[in-house]
Amino acid sequence: MSIGNVVASPLQWLSDLIGRRGYPIVLRSSWAAFFSGVGASLSATVGPLYMSEIAPSASRGLAIGLYCASYSIGTVVIAVVLLGGSYMESNTSWRLPMLFQIGAPLIVAILIYPCTPESPRYLYAIGKHDQARRIIAHYHTTSEDINDPIVVAEMQQIGKSMTANARRRVWVIFLYILFQQCNGAGMLTYYLPGVLKLVRITETQQVLGTNLGLTCVSYLSTIGGSFMVNKVRHRTLLFTVWSVYIFFLALMALCGGSYASNIGTKPTSYIVVVAIFAFNICTGFSVE
Repeated sequence: MSIGNVVASPLQWLSDLIGRRGYPIVLRSSWAAFFSGVGASLSATVGPLYMSEIAPSASRGLAIGLYCASYSIGTVVIAVVLLGGSYMESNTSWRLPMLFQIGAPLIVAILIYPCTPESPRYLYAIGKHDQARRIIAHYHTTSEDINDPIVVAEMQQIGKSMTANARRRVWVIFLYILFQQCNGAGMLTYYLPGVLKLVRITETQQVLGTNLGLTCVSYLSTIGGSFMVNKVRHRTLLFTVWSVYIFFLALMALCGGSYASNIGTKPTSYIVVVAIFAFNICTGFSVE
């Protein structure tokens, strides 16, 4: 999946050619279902971009946060399916998760795509200014008048941003993504069975049950972060969460290593599990 993320990174510009609306949906529900890393990278990048361009400024942070939280809905479903499949003896135990991963996005794409408007920024970029005005008027104003001051101001802002030097913005985004990759969340996800093994949690059902709990906690914390993002300074929230990351990673390493080396006692293993859950809570907030 990580390789797929890297491969897909240079392809994000395609959303400027084919539009924001169908880009993540089509890629996520078709061939990208077989290369989940590619699909995740493309939809995770263009999806929030689309939400930021279509949602009113007053609720933009909440809309993007809830979009990011929706990823956890699918993760929770798959975690439940995996846990249930672990009790099955037949090939259904691995076929069922695959069916959910391929079928569910396809159904969502069929139901959602006809109901969603195109991004006004994309429409402006391809010369459809009147259509962009109508969408802004419909979704960003109460009057739905294309001559509304909000519509005029947003159209001017879009026009200026098309010609502005975006190097600094690209650099900031690159650094943010780099730090996101280095925060340890991916490591904990891939090596969760190994981390749990340090504290003697080795049964398949126990590991899958823990994974389900972590997914639910991450989902709830992402929703919580969605409602906080417009009430707390973004940099303050982001760097606070990253600082807490370091603390809980260090705590996991210290207590897990101590218990695995027979230095720590049973309560030490409980601290590791609590630290894992606390780390996932921070992950949910950092997504915002």
